[in-house]
Amino acid sequence: MKRYVLLFLALTATHIYYTFNQSSGYFFQESTSLFANPVQTEKVKKEPDLYLGPNRSWPDQWREVKGVSVLCFHHIVKDENLKDADYIALSESEYRAIMKWLFDNGYKTISEDILIKYLNGEILPSALPEKPVVLTFDDGYNDFVKYGRKINLEYKQEVILFSYPSITLVNKKRAITWDQYKQLIREGFVVESHSFWHPYLNMMEGVDQEKQFRLSKEILESHLGIKVETLAYPYGIYSAESLELLQNNGYKAAYTTFRGQNIPGTNPYFIQRLIVRKDHTIAQIKKILETRIFPFQVVNGYPGMNISMPSTFVLKVPHDIDATKISLSARNIFTYVKEKGQFSPLSVVYDSATSTLTSKISNRKKNVIIQIKYQEAGMEYINNILFNVKEESRQKKI
Repeated sequence: MKRYVLLFLALTATHIYYTFNQSSGYFFQESTSLFANPVQTEKVKKEPDLYLGPNRSWPDQWREVKGVSVLCFHHIVKDENLKDADYIALSESEYRAIMKWLFDNGYKTISEDILIKYLNGEILPSALPEKPVVLTFDDGYNDFVKYGRKINLEYKQEVILFSYPSITLVNKKRAITWDQYKQLIREGFVVESHSFWHPYLNMMEGVDQEKQFRLSKEILESHLGIKVETLAYPYGIYSAESLELLQNNGYKAAYTTFRGQNIPGTNPYFIQRLIVRKDHTIAQIKKILETRIFPFQVVNGYPGMNISMPSTFVLKVPHDIDATKISLSARNIFTYVKEKGQFSPLSVVYDSATSTLTSKISNRKKNVIIQIKYQEAGMEYINNILFNVKEESRQKKI
């Protein structure tokens, strides 16, 4: 225990140093080239693809295939405290209303083991409920113990709790305690990793990311007697190295914060989730749950890779689409999550011979979410991909 606490203090000092230096601004390499060579810049042996990896493909009936939505919650407060709470908080009444609506409208929670098997094509859609959903709760604060737990038990809903154990190790006031985690596990809730101290993974070298994944897994497993197999990326951000590092440390899947359904062929290390905010109405949540996935393959790059500004990217898309109904846009990840400001539309060139879309990104800082929308027969299909912008400095080692 003493070793972990000392390590956490060292990590905290590094985090403070990084945060202070981050405020001074970022410096970018200007380039007119396409994506930088991934092997040279990222030192990655594999080139993971968002929806098509080795032996992965999207279903021919991607329009009709059953998708699984994942909802992400963070904080629950008393009703009278909601006004002063942050944008990702819900009141106890709001959380109950959402859970009741899911229950009353036939949404049934499935385990993440079933979800992963479904994405890998190991089970058929017929094995899932008519309306499958996965519920997740990030960060490991005791709001869930105080307010959420009893509601989910009442509606018999499984919840995955993504924890970064550093806050429990130092007995942070709002953190779920080890005894509380053990009680939650006995009641059927699942505890998984959210890294060790919730850093920006894209600002870390691979060796430091690996420590985040490994320490979190080791600590949770040793204190709780469980097997940790999945992770939620802090802030939803990852780098090109993240997938292989997760695989090497025994993780089977990872979750982003980019909205959209998940279908067979979805890479389980880029599971999409909707962050539920306090200004979300049930009607908005319903619409998002019903929005289907638009599959694609990145031709000249892969998720999380570092790019220079400006950069051109190419996406392989299904051949049987109406290209006039596709739109691409770009946004910074934090304005994306908060839904502040507008996506910036991107110009698109469609090549029907190769079923590819070509577009260009410019004038972006830190990271960029590319959102793909497709409208057809009154149905909306959506998907996202994250790229990181090259920086001259990276986060210091831990």
